[in-house]
Amino acid sequence: MDLTFSPEQEAWREEVRAFLAAELPPGFDWDSEYNEDEEGWDFAFEFTRRIGAKGWLGLTWTEEYGGLGRPGIDNFILWEELGAANAPILNHIGFGLAAAALLSGGTHEQKLKFLPGIARMETFWAEGLTEPDAGSDLASLRTTDRWTGEHWVVNGQQT
Repeated sequence: MDLTFSPEQEAWREEVRAFLAAELPPGFDWDSEYNEDEEGWDFAFEFTRRIGAKGWLGLTWTEEYGGLGRPGIDNFILWEELGAANAPILNHIGFGLAAAALLSGGTHEQKLKFLPGIARMETFWAEGLTEPDAGSDLASLRTTDRWTGEHWVVNGQQT
């Protein structure tokens, strides 16, 4: 079994590395879990928007849904390099969780409506999973929703 990367894959890796070298300040250090630096967050948003503008957030999605239609190995290489550079990528809920759900179970219309904006980082997605009496224990959440035929009615309280 040959586990080496092809010349095309190595060229892709070099393209990603060159982008990161040009876009990230020397010695850049980012921790989105514990960073309270407003300028750092502004930079992270803009950096992620530049990644989105290149089409890299939806790298493997079809072009019809805002992606580039690239193979999965290219996505692996991209994220390996982003991780190695400690790149400040935001909106994982959008391009990871929401997009994955849409791609696997969404209607064609939903995919057309939401995926291109996620791929270009034009929309920012979040999730609220805490309640006053439940904390983040998902099994204890009591917020409910129901479709009226015209809109969603949500009952509950998030913190």
